[in-house]
Amino acid sequence: MISVSEVMTQFSVSSEADQRRAEIVTLPDVLAYADETCRAVAEEMATTGIMNMPVLDRESGRVCGSVSAQDLLVGRRRAVVRESERRR
Repeated sequence: MISVSEVMTQFSVSSEADQRRAEIVTLPDVLAYADETCRAVAEEMATTGIMNMPVLDRESGRVCGSVSAQDLLVGRRRAVVRESERRR
């Protein structure tokens, strides 16, 4: 299983002011959590038609990155490679 945190594009918050601005942003109804599986997020994207989602850290509640359909394909490719290596 590949988690979203393994394939997402991470955001870096460079200052306290940037952190405060990030906390004020209103989040969309559809988002992903860093600890979710790529499969779960791909299903959500397929259902909603949304191809890019913000990623939240479940513990802090802060946006820590974003994940796109392209990112999920990278995760799927990793899973296929892992499975083929396991079979050998």
